[in-house]
Amino acid sequence: GEAFVNDDILTELADGGASTIVKLPLKPRKASGLRKDLEGFDREFLLFSPHVSSLILDDRIGQGMLREITLEVEDSSNGMMGPDPDRGETTWNGEILLTEGGNSDLHLVLTRMHQPSDAAAEANSALDRSREMVPITWAVPKAGPRELGQFWCFFPTNYETTLRGIVNAPWKTNTDRTQLLPGPFNQELLGIAAELVVEGIPQLQGLWPDDRCQYLLRLPGRFSGPEPKNWADRRISEQVYVKGSTSETLPNQDGELKVPTSLHLHPSDPTEEAVQEWARFPDRPKRWVHADVQLGNRTDKRARAARLIKPNNEQMVPENITTWLEALVEVKTPEASLAAMRVAAILLPTLTVNKRPEVLQAKIVLTKGKKFVPPKPGTVFIPGGFDAVEGTVYVHPELAKEANRDVLEALEIAEVSPEAELKKLVEEGFSGASDSSIWQLVRKIDEVPASEILKDSLGSDTPVRVKVASGTWKRIDSVLLVGDVANVEEDPEVVLDEEWHAEDLGLLGRLGLADHPRAE
Repeated sequence: GEAFVNDDILTELADGGASTIVKLPLKPRKASGLRKDLEGFDREFLLFSPHVSSLILDDRIGQGMLREITLEVEDSSNGMMGPDPDRGETTWNGEILLTEGGNSDLHLVLTRMHQPSDAAAEANSALDRSREMVPITWAVPKAGPRELGQFWCFFPTNYETTLRGIVNAPWKTNTDRTQLLPGPFNQELLGIAAELVVEGIPQLQGLWPDDRCQYLLRLPGRFSGPEPKNWADRRISEQVYVKGSTSETLPNQDGELKVPTSLHLHPSDPTEEAVQEWARFPDRPKRWVHADVQLGNRTDKRARAARLIKPNNEQMVPENITTWLEALVEVKTPEASLAAMRVAAILLPTLTVNKRPEVLQAKIVLTKGKKFVPPKPGTVFIPGGFDAVEGTVYVHPELAKEANRDVLEALEIAEVSPEAELKKLVEEGFSGASDSSIWQLVRKIDEVPASEILKDSLGSDTPVRVKVASGTWKRIDSVLLVGDVANVEEDPEVVLDEEWHAEDLGLLGRLGLADHPRAE
């Protein structure tokens, strides 16, 4: 027509196959504002416009500016770009690649068509009653997610959300479409959007096959306190965790999504190395959250996992180290014991003094008697050349093999020796050992180290006992050597049997035994 005769641009567009062309006059003083709008145009708009596969923004004024944005469907639940109404579909998911200027971003896009309830529809006078279904879409980028997500009403609003990505729906907004208004309509749509997020977690998790818990970082933050950005953010965040806690949304040790309340979260203290070592054991219990929760941003991952397990108690305390280690030996095999001991050996050097006892009281060391005892030095031993007193606890023969000595050494589990045995007896108050056997053990140790070990008993309620002239055994602090104060004839219950202790006299002197009472 006549419009094309003197307009090269219209002719170019027509020759390029354009079916609809709209030409509007542009006032010169408005050009700079329009240029800024084109520069700031969010390319994510295409994610919610299934009929647009390519968008070119071309500014030919002055220095000009050209933006070409393309959309490519990488994966689709139905081979299309949205639910197929002809098939009665109300849900859709797909992976969409947005490309501009050589830079591409992959997005997971989830859509649900929802029919508002009568109460919700009545609360939104702007709703087209002839359109029974409204679309609700969540689009989340795979790489480089924004620190915050955003609510869109087909174009961006000013409402942010701690849920990553974009939540797009025909919200009821204020007149300039920048804020979501509280009310039944938006409340209902936010609940549906939360369901969409929860139901999409299997697809979301699949974006990162090398990190089964990476998807947690796309979920919202806390929904209490000051963290929510607005009322809508608080609402959708709470709904995601409440609904997520009863759905299969958290991976177990095999990476399979399970109902969060069926899983345990390991303690926060272990390093990534310790957690990975725990997870390396094939027969570990599966009811623990996957070890990838420890990869990367472990703080935020763990917080979101804990919130899924117990959404209404954000101070949920994870399992302690003792329980976590003991869970590994539930199968009660030498292999399980060795696996738990390896984790303990990695853990101990990394823990604070207050936390170390949680390792040292965990019953994870399988003994020769097929019981599990804690890895406490001086209480369990490797069999050696020394014949220890009756009741000495040895590690299981499988654990005592040379190949495992590095783990035993790291846990300070040593071969049984007279020194180690005597230390153990002192710590236990000489319980279970006869007095004569104790002194037979002492005589296998050099005088100086033996005296140093026995000195630890002197200030206790059960100091070492010695044999007196009457043939009985007495506490060393109630016995004297023969001298001016006491003699065998008159004080057989007080005087040391020096014949029986003939080879111990030097040692006893180091322990303070004398022929006169000692000053307190």
